Amino acid sequence: AATAAATAPVAPTTVGAPTTSTTIAPTTSAAAPTTAAELISGFPRPADAADFLATLEDDPAVAGSKGDDLAMRFERFLDADPGGREKQTDQLRKQIDKWLDKDEIDPVIAAAVDEFLDELTTAP
Repeated sequence: AATAAATAPVAPTTVGAPTTSTTIAPTTSAAAPTTAAELISGFPRPADAADFLATLEDDPAVAGSKGDDLAMRFERFLDADPGGREKQTDQLRKQIDKWLDKDEIDPVIAAAVDEFLDELTTAP
């Protein structure tokens, strides 16, 4: 009976402790870097490839240190004759892979370009 009485007072001391942690959790969740309206912070989700290019040209640095180069090469791709896009697609993908290996381009931006390359290369 003495051991049961000794363990009973321990339970009430732990009941009040969790109340402080519930107020901390909501403040940490507000630090999300992007929203559904953005690909990455500072880069709005584009409506199409032309919109993507316009955003990239407005602030290429947000995409990484090679943002200017990416904008130039993606514009060249968009301006190309649809029949010649396959070769440019391969070249651009190889270049993007090199930039990714050196952390010179944001991987989310690279993935968006890749989706546009697929979409525009296979389009009739």
